[in-house]
Amino acid sequence: MLSPPQLSRTTSPPKRLPRTVRFLAIVLFGITTAVSARATDPTPSKEGVEFFEKKIRPVLSRQCYECHSGSVQARGGLRLDTREGIQIGGQRGPALNLDKPEESQLLLALSHTQRPRMPPAGKLDDGLIADFTAWVKMGAPDPRVATARKVPGEEIDLAKARKEGWVYQPPKKPAVPDEGKDWAWSPIDQFVRAKQANGIHPVADAPPLVWLRRVTYDLVGLPPTVDQIADIEKDSSRAAREKIVDKLLASAQFGERWGRHWLDIARYAESTGKERNFIYPQAWRYRDYVIDAFSQDKPYDRFLREQIAGDLLPADSPAERDRNRIATGYLALGPKGMNDRNRESFVLDIADEQIENVGRGVLALSIGCARCHEHKFDPIRMSDYYALAGIFRSSETRAGVMNRQFQAGRADLLLPLLNVSTVVVDPKLTAEIAVAEKDVAARREALGLPNFGAVGAPTGQPGQPGRPARPTAAPTGPPGQAVRSAANGQAEVDPKRVALLDEFRKANDRLFALQTKAGRTGELTLAAGVVDRPDPHDIPIRHRGEVDQFGPIVHRGFPKVIEIANPPGIDDKESGRRQLADWLTRPDHPLTSRVIVNRIWAKLLGVGIVPTLDDFGDQGQKPTHPELLDFLAVRLIERGWSVKTAIKEIVLTRTYQLSGADDAGNLAKDEANVFLWRWNRKRLDAESLRDTTLVATGQLDLNRPVGSPVGQLGLRELGTNTDFGPIQTPSRHRSVYLPVVRHKSPEPLALFDLPDPSLVVGQRETTTSPGQALYLLNSPFSLTQARHLAKKLLDIKDADDSARVERAFLAVLARKPTSVERDRVLKFLAEWPTKSADTSEARELAAWTSFAQALLALPEFRYLF
Repeated sequence: MLSPPQLSRTTSPPKRLPRTVRFLAIVLFGITTAVSARATDPTPSKEGVEFFEKKIRPVLSRQCYECHSGSVQARGGLRLDTREGIQIGGQRGPALNLDKPEESQLLLALSHTQRPRMPPAGKLDDGLIADFTAWVKMGAPDPRVATARKVPGEEIDLAKARKEGWVYQPPKKPAVPDEGKDWAWSPIDQFVRAKQANGIHPVADAPPLVWLRRVTYDLVGLPPTVDQIADIEKDSSRAAREKIVDKLLASAQFGERWGRHWLDIARYAESTGKERNFIYPQAWRYRDYVIDAFSQDKPYDRFLREQIAGDLLPADSPAERDRNRIATGYLALGPKGMNDRNRESFVLDIADEQIENVGRGVLALSIGCARCHEHKFDPIRMSDYYALAGIFRSSETRAGVMNRQFQAGRADLLLPLLNVSTVVVDPKLTAEIAVAEKDVAARREALGLPNFGAVGAPTGQPGQPGRPARPTAAPTGPPGQAVRSAANGQAEVDPKRVALLDEFRKANDRLFALQTKAGRTGELTLAAGVVDRPDPHDIPIRHRGEVDQFGPIVHRGFPKVIEIANPPGIDDKESGRRQLADWLTRPDHPLTSRVIVNRIWAKLLGVGIVPTLDDFGDQGQKPTHPELLDFLAVRLIERGWSVKTAIKEIVLTRTYQLSGADDAGNLAKDEANVFLWRWNRKRLDAESLRDTTLVATGQLDLNRPVGSPVGQLGLRELGTNTDFGPIQTPSRHRSVYLPVVRHKSPEPLALFDLPDPSLVVGQRETTTSPGQALYLLNSPFSLTQARHLAKKLLDIKDADDSARVERAFLAVLARKPTSVERDRVLKFLAEWPTKSADTSEARELAAWTSFAQALLALPEFRYLF
């Protein structure tokens, strides 16, 4: 959490906030401190409250809450979803000047009379600006209740937090409401209908073709086929729709679509990013693992266990063991500061990044904020942070890179897999290797370390090539290890043990050098992931997050505010990742199931039941339908943590199948559609836009590519002299397989809001810019695909132009044209100008290409309604 009033030291890089967040932060950071100290009226008049509720809150909800109501948004010190947030504002004060309203920076920004201008995508209607002006002049009445900020170092009352915070209470399955039985198609609908009070009524159902296009994109990220369109036109019954959903869920494209959603959360990328950018040549294995997991409907609890502790789980075959190891790429592929000179600082930063990923991605809590001080908003203590940090510090991240090195993809810094053939080795080298192995084993025994083999697994297992897990020269830990707990509670280094560990490390290096020379390592199939270190240990708190400022040692464990029955204990000989995976996936864990069903709901309905998907804490928004959230969470567990089952149930509800049409009466009472009286219209994401274009033009290759072209960039640092051609070569594969290098994302995806792969992103931004329209109309990709579509239409045998127009509409918009649309297109084609040098074929192709280009740029093509 990096908001200025609660600035915390972190060695992680500054994170690039979403565009709207950055803009509003600039607005408030740029205002002068000479603003009115007069607060808004704490007891506003009835008229003022009505004005705020009707005119102001809906705009704030639409334009600001998505970015300024969770802890990520609060990094600028700004919250706009509370009265206090507007009063306090950002680093330099509030955005309102109640003594001189016309000088309020908010109004100046909204009117676009000075920079920065808000919203950046375009000026609000004059009527809305007039409403804000009137609101400020009347004293900015605001009935919302302010929440007190915690003081740094304030005592955290865990018992009170558990009692008062819904977040920390296990979900309980509520009774299904009686409301809406005649209207509802499922229990979910009854929960939704029960909230639609005050005369709010759901709109009509969406037409069958609209629902088909919606559900097809949501489940597989592609448009419906001509056959699917014909089928639903014949039979649009609920039974027929269920069959459609079953086929979509069973397709390979489902895993590619929903695997991409998880890759956003897992901050998947194929390079280190930060100051020096090295590639991860093996990252694609994790990408494919995720896609396969969703295709196979791997239970979500098992999916989490494999990603956090797959290397420690039993396996029935070498193939399963390899998959489990590849799964731990979840922890290995984050950004890394390769310039860090201090090895311990480098390792702790990796642990910090892993805590952030598990915290936000799995628990929707900003645990990482407690690295330098007690969490200022949530009941997370520094001791909780370092209890988790000890788990990850006792694990070795193998991503093929290490700080201060000049090459990526080192075999000794990756995980060997078993699906390789036997390698013949020079007998002389074999003897040397045997001596080196005995030396390593003897030093390990002298240190009292467990007898681990190549990658942290017990020796004696077949096919364990490689090198032993490598301990650091000076780890920290409890008494008897390299760091002892001194009488005053501070950490004290044991020089003798440090020296022994250093010699052990050198022996490991000698062994690995011999193995490399023998040719073993070169034959291995490798993956990025994590393993247990041979010397797992607790670590001390670091005062202010400084690597060399030791505090008391904290036993490895989990955040104390979350209580589950019979929590797993961590053995001194294990890192604790296995126990962490167990703790996260217990049925009575209050967050894990809630967070994932909320993410599923948001992908299908457009907004989460908890709108701040990555923050369920104090700075996040409260659930709009808490009973429904718990119903879905418990139901997920009851049905074996099946993601596909949860998705199927939601898309077959009447709530999901509502029209996206507006209703004047409902809009007046619930403009933000909090009560789900209609379906939330949404734009196709970057991958779906690109993939649909390729489908429509007949160019998409649905086969999975082997590997990733990032390996062709070379294993050294990426920079201004790097030839990025290999990863920019046009591809016909689905967009999920395009290489994602940090700071070098594919242009067609980055332009349409591909998220920053260094951040946990549950909900992508949806921005609108001139560059997007220009890309769709004029980019080489768009022009080439329009030409392909034109050729595809002209190649249809035994069809006249009217039939070709119909096929074009079906391919691009998943519907037939109206008679008016057909006539306009035919007239356009007939009136296409003829150049003197044109043949009739060239003229015809040019006309159809222009038509295809316009069709692929239509808003209807880009949006789901």
